[in-house]
Amino acid sequence: MGIDFTHLFTSTFLVELHSGYSRNTTHENCIWGGINVPRQLGFSGPTQDPDLIGFPLFNITDYASIGCAANEPVQFHVTDIQNGFKFTWVKSRHVVKWGFEHSRVRFNQPFFNNNRGTYNITGSWTTAPLADFMLGQMNAATRTVGWNRNYLRSTSMGAFLNDDFKLRPNLTLNLGVRYEVDLIPADRYNHLTNFVPEIGKVVLVFDDPSVKDVIASAGLKDRVTFAGAAGLPRSLVNPDYNNIAPRAGFAWTPWKDRRTVLRGGYGIFY
Repeated sequence: MGIDFTHLFTSTFLVELHSGYSRNTTHENCIWGGINVPRQLGFSGPTQDPDLIGFPLFNITDYASIGCAANEPVQFHVTDIQNGFKFTWVKSRHVVKWGFEHSRVRFNQPFFNNNRGTYNITGSWTTAPLADFMLGQMNAATRTVGWNRNYLRSTSMGAFLNDDFKLRPNLTLNLGVRYEVDLIPADRYNHLTNFVPEIGKVVLVFDDPSVKDVIASAGLKDRVTFAGAAGLPRSLVNPDYNNIAPRAGFAWTPWKDRRTVLRGGYGIFY
């Protein structure tokens, strides 16, 4: 949904305000979801979470895979809130426009990947992948234990200034510049971590006494630090503040019959 408001101050000066809200929800479930297939096959390792049980993924070399995709079930919600304004001013041979836009994106998703397990059968035992499958001889098995929920938040901002300058009756120049800041996503509850090679440490955002006690008891004080101490933001990645985007263009009518218009331009975009 959205709303726009346009106000004409004078015949040569107006403002446009806009605000918008959008929300997308995506759900993708395993066709065997809710059926404890691993138990029927005699597997004791995969998850017993009633929301995640289903057919594990079997990859057999030279054959189609069997089972649910490792990333299922997929559940994520994306919300985008946008606000902005634009001014237009006509003065003599100039049509000047400038404005600003702000966007706030919220991304919520539980990470269920590979909770049921992935089993790879390559023919390492009998040289025939299908024979290995029939014998139950795997080459490798992987499984993610547990899951977490992401609450990522990111902000983007942009401002611009543009001038359509009628240099001559048959030549118009379009001159403009835009500046953008796209902040790196951060977790709402500071559940982010990253290894920073420059300092040789794992950096945590969640700075809590209980976490510090765990780090100390594990003897990792020299290997783990926190964002504030490392001089990093909550996203653990410094944003790029150099996104200045100039542009220039022209529209030229070379002959008096005005049946031909040449247009050209150059710009930098991020």
